[in-house]
Amino acid sequence: MSKNEGKIPWLNRAVNISNTFQPTSSGHYCIYVILLEESRIPQKYALYVGMTGKTPAIRFQQHKDGYKDAPSIRRFRKIRLLPILYAHLHSLSEDEAARLESKLAKAFKEGGIPVYGGH
Repeated sequence: MSKNEGKIPWLNRAVNISNTFQPTSSGHYCIYVILLEESRIPQKYALYVGMTGKTPAIRFQQHKDGYKDAPSIRRFRKIRLLPILYAHLHSLSEDEAARLESKLAKAFKEGGIPVYGGH
């Protein structure tokens, strides 16, 4: 974690929220979470929650390259993946991954964390 990321006031809250979610199925899908930074406002951070059948690293690179990048996050810099928020949410069925993506994003929002994605 960079020096600036240590100043994200809601990061510990996000970890606590994420840890309340546990997988119950098996498959090859996973949840991933990207740390975003507002392009025009340095150190204004947000999260993007997604699901993929690829590895989070491959999907993150696709986001950085603009491939299938959600319009809602195009104005943000994609800083890095935050595996502390999703490493336990892997090997999911596609249906469970879709449900958890939505529920996790909603839980972050309800916890006062700026979040995008989570279709």
